[in-house]
Amino acid sequence: MCVRVIDGDTIEVLIDGGAHRVRYIGIDTPEMSDPRPDVQALAEEATLVNRDLVEGKLLELLKDVSETDRYGRLLRYVWVGDTFVNAELVALGYAQVATYPPDVRYEDLFLQLQTQAQEAGLGLWANATTPSNTQITHIPHDVLVACAEAAEYVEIANIGDKPQHLAGWLPTDTSDG
Repeated sequence: MCVRVIDGDTIEVLIDGGAHRVRYIGIDTPEMSDPRPDVQALAEEATLVNRDLVEGKLLELLKDVSETDRYGRLLRYVWVGDTFVNAELVALGYAQVATYPPDVRYEDLFLQLQTQAQEAGLGLWANATTPSNTQITHIPHDVLVACAEAAEYVEIANIGDKPQHLAGWLPTDTSDG
């Protein structure tokens, strides 16, 4: 039984009279500790949805390969009746796929559900498309500058006649992995 929802992808359950933290396998929800207000709002929504799905309910827990994560939490797929909770959070757009081998049993399903949520613009993906009149106009590359990476920049232009809202957008350099 779920006795407490910690966040969008972590719960506390009773097993044989003892409390155990369970981390959902294969997904990741926004973190409340993120400094961006829009991410915090999504984290709160994901937590509320998770609470509605599992709190106070009997759960079926399924292990993949790994027993626990590095924090000692049980790693599990979670069902409430016929509802596959991990998959439901992805389908509703409150979680994104985050698989870590060897625990990849439902990766294909999660990816399919994530694509559907993205296409429908649900949850995390509500503002995930580039505004139609916003264009990256310049990305300098391999530029030698006197200072460090702080000097890197990208130019973004509004090529339309209406304001474009970029709240929540954060350009990141993925070249470092």
